[in-house]
Amino acid sequence: MMMQISGFNNAYPEKVQVQFGNWKGEGNTKEEALEQVREKSYQSVMAHENAHAQAAGDLVAGPIQTTKNAQGITVAGSVAIRVGFNAKDPVKSLSDAKRAEKAATAPNSPSAQDMKVAAMARGIQAQSLQAMAVQGMAQVAIQNNSASPQ
Repeated sequence: MMMQISGFNNAYPEKVQVQFGNWKGEGNTKEEALEQVREKSYQSVMAHENAHAQAAGDLVAGPIQTTKNAQGITVAGSVAIRVGFNAKDPVKSLSDAKRAEKAATAPNSPSAQDMKVAAMARGIQAQSLQAMAVQGMAQVAIQNNSASPQ
C-alpha cells in the first residue's frame, strides 16, 4: 500500500496531509499528520478485532495481536479463537463452531481470512452433526440390544 504525503499553501501555517489507504491525517508537520494516520489505523484495526473477540467470548485464546509497517501504521490484526472438533463431545463442538463462525463474520467488513475461518467453522459444524447422528444411532442400537430378550 502506498502512502501519499502532500503540502499545500492556501493557509498559514502550511499544512501537511498524509494518506495511507482509507486513513488521512493533517498537521503542521509530516510527523503530526502521520501520527493521526497511525491513531486512525490503530483504532480501525482494533475495532475490527474487538468485534471478533466480543462475539467469540471465552473461545478467545490470547490477546489481540497487531502488525505495523515501517512508518508505525497498524496494517493488520488478529485474535486467536480456540475451536475444534471433539469426538467425545460433538454437542459442545457444534456450539463452539457456531460461535466461531459468528465471531469470524462479526466485523462490518469481514476480511478474506475472516471468511476462511467462518468456512472452517462450518466444516466443524458439519463434522459435529455427523458425529451426533452416528452416536445417536449407536445409542439406539445399545438401547435396542438391552431391551431384547436374551
